[in-house]
Amino acid sequence: MHDEDPDYLQMILTKTRNDRQLALTIFSQLFAELPVQLDGIQNALNQQQYDLARQITHKLHGSLSFCGLENIRKQAHNLEQCLVNSNYQAISRYWFQLQQCAFEFTAQQQTLLEALARETV
Repeated sequence: MHDEDPDYLQMILTKTRNDRQLALTIFSQLFAELPVQLDGIQNALNQQQYDLARQITHKLHGSLSFCGLENIRKQAHNLEQCLVNSNYQAISRYWFQLQQCAFEFTAQQQTLLEALARETV
């Protein structure tokens, strides 16, 4: 990890007031839902179903806000705003940025879940 990398563990612990079991439950759910939501957005965009893409992005934005994952939330917000404003030229850029942030987060899945589980014993 780099110094500028987000500290996802600290973000979720702050949001849950250091309740590690709750944080583990929330992250487990998010890791299960995130790929499904991203696939849904991708499929909707591919089919030019922009309203559906906006709906899924809005739900994802809410989940990320709830979890306190500010860096990914910002990307979801940007994509959602493009979809709301029919700014089709910018959609691919913000979609790519959202995917990158989500990938960086999910790449740490095992490490994050193990760290939370270790502390709940």
